[in-house]
Amino acid sequence: MLSWTRWLGETVGRGNRCRRRSWYRPSRLKVQLELETLEERQAPAVITVTTLAEGLNTGNGVTLRDAIQASETHTSVDGSAVGTGNDIIQFASGLTGTTHLSIIGDNSFGPSAFLINDALTVQGPTASPGVTLQRDSTVAAFRFFTCR
Repeated sequence: MLSWTRWLGETVGRGNRCRRRSWYRPSRLKVQLELETLEERQAPAVITVTTLAEGLNTGNGVTLRDAIQASETHTSVDGSAVGTGNDIIQFASGLTGTTHLSIIGDNSFGPSAFLINDALTVQGPTASPGVTLQRDSTVAAFRFFTCR
């Protein structure tokens, strides 16, 4: 049996070339590597509503309607973040008041302001008094959201 001091002396004495013994020899396993394609994944976009105005592409900031449109079409609307279809809509800090909804955006299940086909989270502001969605008194009754 070879003592460890003798083995060390022989190993160091040979520089980088080590005398290989059967117990020292690394195994030579042959492994074939494979790549697996995963489904497309996207992180949810955070789309911020910056104005309480009603309308689409008003040019005066991002409305709730713009934010929902961006999420549904996977595009940027009126300067919003690009939607992914699994998004979070939040209101800008300090934005409080009432949005008077007057536009019917979908009639597939009766009149409604917004049609939502994708996963969507709407987070209201945490500051009081918050944001209120209200149907404008000059238009006929309709629901706010239709979710499929």
